[in-house]
Amino acid sequence: MTTSTETSTKIAFTRRPWPIPLEELPTPILTIDSTVLDHNIQTMATWCRESGVDLAPHGKTTMAPEIWQRQLDAGAWGITVATAYQAEIAREAGVRNVILAGTTFSGAALARLAEPGCEVLMWVDSVAAVRLVDEALGAAGAERQLPILVELGAPGGRTGARSIESALAVAAAVQDADTLVLAGVAGYEGALSHATDPAALRLIDDYLATLIEFRDVLDGVWFADWLERGGDVVLTAGGSVYFDRVVEALGFRHDPFGQRGVRTRVVLRSGAYVTHDHDLYRRLTPFGRTAATERFLPALDLWASVISRPEPTLALLNVGRRDTADDEGAAADRGVSHLAGSAAGRGEQDPRFRRRLRRHGPQRPARVPAAARRVDARRRRSGAARHLSSLHDHRQVVRDRDHRGRSRTGGRAARRGRSDRHAVLRRGVGGGPGRAGPRCRKTSCGHPDRPRHV
Repeated sequence: MTTSTETSTKIAFTRRPWPIPLEELPTPILTIDSTVLDHNIQTMATWCRESGVDLAPHGKTTMAPEIWQRQLDAGAWGITVATAYQAEIAREAGVRNVILAGTTFSGAALARLAEPGCEVLMWVDSVAAVRLVDEALGAAGAERQLPILVELGAPGGRTGARSIESALAVAAAVQDADTLVLAGVAGYEGALSHATDPAALRLIDDYLATLIEFRDVLDGVWFADWLERGGDVVLTAGGSVYFDRVVEALGFRHDPFGQRGVRTRVVLRSGAYVTHDHDLYRRLTPFGRTAATERFLPALDLWASVISRPEPTLALLNVGRRDTADDEGAAADRGVSHLAGSAAGRGEQDPRFRRRLRRHGPQRPARVPAAARRVDARRRRSGAARHLSSLHDHRQVVRDRDHRGRSRTGGRAARRGRSDRHAVLRRGVGGGPGRAGPRCRKTSCGHPDRPRHV
């Protein structure tokens, strides 16, 4: 082993070429099953194609341009991002259509968003925001109008104009702005509920009906400049829970060839499907709560080592809450896998070990029951991952789950000399091995553009 800054990486402190057996890698470590990843990408692409809508999956799920490219190759119309910095990563990665589901007021960032070579469609939800963006673009000397999607929200939701009347005022302000061009309508039904009972579904359906009503108020004249520029009017909604309801409510407006009126694209933005949660979205995805034959599969496993067995019924792992970050739900414990010798395979799993990781903090080991079989130190455990948006951005990732000889690209860590727990996703930020974007200013965070440190 070597810890030289010339040869060490955050995935393995070794000169050995890939592949490296899993048991030789430090834990905790997150693995992606590339076969399952491709299954999920193809499943969603096929479903959207058969449903007659487009897809711009949310890229922040992985922040990995290589995975984005797989989604685009499968037929995705574009990629959705949350910040101007993420939009720049998408631009550098060659994404042609980007939905910025948010607003920036930085003149330099806005001018970059408006540059040719990539169509970035940015959300706004108030007249004040339109004026600020217009002034910032004017001051930055932008030579090209920035496409704008007016966001319609709902009372109790997050961002978005709270009524059709206020949304119309925003659209009118966009038309009056010299540096902006009205390109469509946006909304997010997932901010209103995460339930799937009849009352929740009625709430979602009512919101989507209001969204389509707002779109219908805006006739082709509102979008004349954008259509003349060659763009299609965009009507976008759809997270990872209710995308079936979105297609049912909005899908009939998808008409990219203008056979029934102005050219219009209905664009879903579902993103979590690509690696798929093993808890929240396993229960809430339309494929899980309906009779659909399609299924997403969990593509992520978080591996940890048993570091202590102080009691016969207790095992402690070298994984804490910083490694199992989640916004909803919890990880399911898949059981013990003994990784010995060169056969880095998953051992037989005992169903009695299918418990949840419990009683662990940011730097406190996870505690798991250990009565079902003998558990020694140095044995590894695999937990199926669930909604890990922050984990995708922060943790080291190895491409293939079995690590027995498949070729893979390891890549150097974005920043050398830091704990492997804070390694960024390979090529997810900064565009390639050995390169990283600006770091978040929060302590102990390697992520370049997070609004808060989780």
